[in-house]
Amino acid sequence: MKTLGLFFFVMFVYVGAVNSASYDCAKAETFVEKTICENAKLNRYDESMAHNYKIMSKAKDMIASDKKDLKASQMAWMKDRNKCTDSVCILNSYKSWLGDVCDAFPAVARATRAQCISVADVEAEFSQPATPVTQQPAKQADQPIANQQQPAAPQKSNERSITGAEKIDAAVLKNARKISEVGFSNSELKSRIYIGSENFITLEMVLGALFESESVKKITAVQSGKSKGFVMKARGGRAFGFLFKFDDGDALITHTVEDEDATRLKTTNEKLAAPMTLMMLVQAVLDTK
Repeated sequence: MKTLGLFFFVMFVYVGAVNSASYDCAKAETFVEKTICENAKLNRYDESMAHNYKIMSKAKDMIASDKKDLKASQMAWMKDRNKCTDSVCILNSYKSWLGDVCDAFPAVARATRAQCISVADVEAEFSQPATPVTQQPAKQADQPIANQQQPAAPQKSNERSITGAEKIDAAVLKNARKISEVGFSNSELKSRIYIGSENFITLEMVLGALFESESVKKITAVQSGKSKGFVMKARGGRAFGFLFKFDDGDALITHTVEDEDATRLKTTNEKLAAPMTLMMLVQAVLDTK
């Protein structure tokens, strides 16, 4: 799929589906619910838990007493999870129960239990080395830790695999002149675009990656009111982009742009979806390199 084709697809799907936990994130009220909605990994664990519970609760060969035990155990687990006061506690809670939902009932057919999602399955989704997103433990850390690396897979020769961090650094260096000509100040380029509550990528990284795409003809800065952003012109296509509110080192996405029309992000899901959409676009470009 072409890079821009993926972008259009993601824009369509993610606004309605990103952070689609086992409840409506727009109606999230508790700390735990909001934290799950804001964190892609916790969100995935929540979806996996709902999947496993559904698989087991509908198993035709599960006896009535086991179904009763399953429901009681699930309720007890949720009660404990809801006592958490930080994301680490929530994550550990999911890890401790996700597999047990299925493994605790060996009388259910193996084929049924094989449909369950394991902790290893979820962790594998978040351990790909090509992801250039950075993490910062504290808000005041202005220097992104972009060169964090995942353990490399065994190599058949002395060649070393190129990490996502190295790809993004190379793209920024290669396209430094183009990035500077878009129309952002240095502080704006260094601004953090958060993906969830902990991970971020800088505007400079985004532009560096997008300039690597053969589908992008031109990137220009645009402004609407107090929001400033960029628009990508596709070869033979239309223009799409994002507007940001720059605030104390952060770049908050406020609008999506199509041609000359800017659409403000209003709902919680839209605001959560936009950074994920941008990250997927960056990742799609890097995956072709």
